[in-house]
Amino acid sequence: MQRTLFSELQVSSEIKSAVEGIGLEKCSSLQAECIPLIMEGKDVLAKCISNAGVVDAYAIPTVDSVDTNISEIQSLVLVNDRQRALIVAEEMRLYAEKKVGVSIGSIYTGQPGSVQDRVIKSKPHILVAQLKSLESLIEDEKVVFDELKLIVADELSDLANSGLEEAIETLLESTTEDTQFVAFTRSDSEIVLKVVEQFTDEYIQVSIEPAMEIEKPIIEEVYEVGRICKTEVLQRLLDFCDLQSSVLFVNSTVSAQSVRRVLDLKGYRTSCLTYSSTSAEKNDAMDYFNAGDIDFLIVTDLGAVGLDLEGVQQVIQYELSDEVDDFGDRVLLCEKNILLVAPEEISQLDIIEEAIGRSLKRFQVPFIEGLGTNDENRLFEAVSTRLVRNDFRRREAIIQRLLQVAPSTIDAMGAIMDYALEVQAKTRSGEDESRGARKPSRPVQNDSASGGGAAG
Repeated sequence: MQRTLFSELQVSSEIKSAVEGIGLEKCSSLQAECIPLIMEGKDVLAKCISNAGVVDAYAIPTVDSVDTNISEIQSLVLVNDRQRALIVAEEMRLYAEKKVGVSIGSIYTGQPGSVQDRVIKSKPHILVAQLKSLESLIEDEKVVFDELKLIVADELSDLANSGLEEAIETLLESTTEDTQFVAFTRSDSEIVLKVVEQFTDEYIQVSIEPAMEIEKPIIEEVYEVGRICKTEVLQRLLDFCDLQSSVLFVNSTVSAQSVRRVLDLKGYRTSCLTYSSTSAEKNDAMDYFNAGDIDFLIVTDLGAVGLDLEGVQQVIQYELSDEVDDFGDRVLLCEKNILLVAPEEISQLDIIEEAIGRSLKRFQVPFIEGLGTNDENRLFEAVSTRLVRNDFRRREAIIQRLLQVAPSTIDAMGAIMDYALEVQAKTRSGEDESRGARKPSRPVQNDSASGGGAAG
């Protein structure tokens, strides 16, 4: 499918600004299908086996459609649990912050009743609600939907399977027939279809089924790590493995800039390309990379379009793309691929494996105890070389990594100090030899000239 730039969406300048601020560049297949339909006021049932990009798919048209002149609830987002309510509300606020006057409220189980009352009385334009909590508020007539235009079911299969049909009936009784209904689901089971038919007589069904064939032999190394640990793991791989001449993929401009800052601080030579990079910038980056003057080329999928790179040793997928097609484009750039997968990306990894028809091999993050003798020698040779060259930025980076991953601080510092003393001794020895070769012999003191002779 031809993917669309978010900047090409027919939405307000405020929402385009919000998209740019978040660092999104292009619509996934799910978003490209759903956003125009939702903006046209269509009822939609979207089946997707991953929830990646789902919130953006409905947040963009939902926030954009708010009429700030009406101080009533205009859109309702239904979620199944408290955690999802918090996540969805926070992500939608990223867009709402750019459109002056738009307000977001959230209610969920575990909230004090006074807080829920305050949220309802504030009449947010968009209400993110756990259905179980919303039901009691409707029954107590604390919430009304006189101006409700849109209902979004964030994960309908979860809602439908939670025994909440009675709550759905209560909700239907409090809304009008012309209220737009949009639902996202991982399955189109009988109960899901039954719920959809309760809300609407006619709807458009969107189904995103990834499929991909990769004929070229590819070597993938998957490291499952926490999101906050990705930078840490990347640095450890850089210290222990020869990962220079690599292309590093991220999903957004924000991520690209963040990773570049980390690598630059560690003394690596980097260049960064995103969708906003000009042709001249891309040509310069390719020339530098192909000449070996750049260690890491950090790119987004759109930033990589049109690149003609040579000598790529490996591709590092710092973030998995929401699009399976993008995975195929990335891996074909080089035979060796390294994937850093956070817990929230596991479902997307499952989709990729299903699409390519095989499982990707998992690897453990390397520790110094697990390195072979050659790797240990290479690591300490790097320390020695950089101490000799007085390459302070690189030296500091390696010392820091040693302190973090060595069996003990004493072991790491011992290795560093041994090299430092050896380098210092060699330097001093060389200076002494050089000084001795250049130093003239001391002249014989003339006693008479000095006035030290005996009296005659």
